[in-house]
Amino acid sequence: MAFAAKRVHVTTDDYPDETSWILTNTCTGAIQEISPLYNDDFTEHVNSYCVPSADYTIEFKDKWGDGICCDEGPGSYEVFYDGELVASGGEFEDSETKTFGSCPTEIPSLQPSLAPSSRPSASPSISVAPSVSMVPTVSTSPSSQPSYQPSVTAQPSIQP
Repeated sequence: MAFAAKRVHVTTDDYPDETSWILTNTCTGAIQEISPLYNDDFTEHVNSYCVPSADYTIEFKDKWGDGICCDEGPGSYEVFYDGELVASGGEFEDSETKTFGSCPTEIPSLQPSLAPSSRPSASPSISVAPSVSMVPTVSTSPSSQPSYQPSVTAQPSIQP
């Protein structure tokens, strides 16, 4: 899964505690991030996040219904996604929603599959842990290395 950097700049007006935002991943429907509580008026707040590459909506809200610009000061917001300015504003009433990004072509499932994939991975993972089998392997040819745990049987071998 690919990830992208997202940065939200909010310059608060005279009533910072009225301002909030919510970022929703529209590919999955999950709420990805929510705004911190803003307490300082006329202050630029910058928050950075690492989010999955996806299609998003960000909704800015003002509890009083007068936006963050211009009646109560020069408030504003800017949203950067993968280094690009994707949304900006501040002059709205109750809320304002902007959309940016795009859904990946294949959305991974949250549950593991019961059967192996019909298409092998182009970049398989490598495990360094040994695999242990409860069933011994039978071979008709001798190994090139001596056994650390020789087998014990009641029958002697044919060769000395």
